[in-house]
Amino acid sequence: MRVLLILFVFLFVPQKIFAQVSTTPGNLVPLVAPHDEYVLPYPGMLPDNPFYFIKTIRDTVVLFLITDPSKKADFNLLQASKRFQAGVFLMKKNHAKAPLAFSTLSKGIQYFSHAIAITLELKKERADVSYLTTQLSQSLVQYKSMLADLSTSFPQDKIQIKELQDTLLPFDHQLFLLSK
Repeated sequence: MRVLLILFVFLFVPQKIFAQVSTTPGNLVPLVAPHDEYVLPYPGMLPDNPFYFIKTIRDTVVLFLITDPSKKADFNLLQASKRFQAGVFLMKKNHAKAPLAFSTLSKGIQYFSHAIAITLELKKERADVSYLTTQLSQSLVQYKSMLADLSTSFPQDKIQIKELQDTLLPFDHQLFLLSK
């Protein structure tokens, strides 16, 4: 019984943890990225994992349960960024899985498209979309940069990478409309 009580305390009771930070000016490291840079999230499990389907089911359910349009757009952007990171990681990890990587990148573009569509609807309803617009613009810059890097790293896949880059082109115009 004591063992169960101890496990319960350690697993379910929140505990505060304090970190010691060096105050030497040369050793300070910013904990948050600068505001002008969009940092892509870590994708976690990659699509080549046999349990990846569980993650996609979870994400689909979470997306279905989100009712607030701005949070739905933000979640779609998060999923787009995770898919982009996963596609790039997969491509660099094992080039033999390039078709899966391109499929993952393509799904990232679909999530990004949904995020922009929702944001455009919010703008029509006169909602404040400045934060979303900024995040979308910065992520688009990151996506283009990642595809350019893939193009130089894997010249044999230039045609497929170019197709993905061309898919991103209309988003510039849509983001321009959002910024007005």
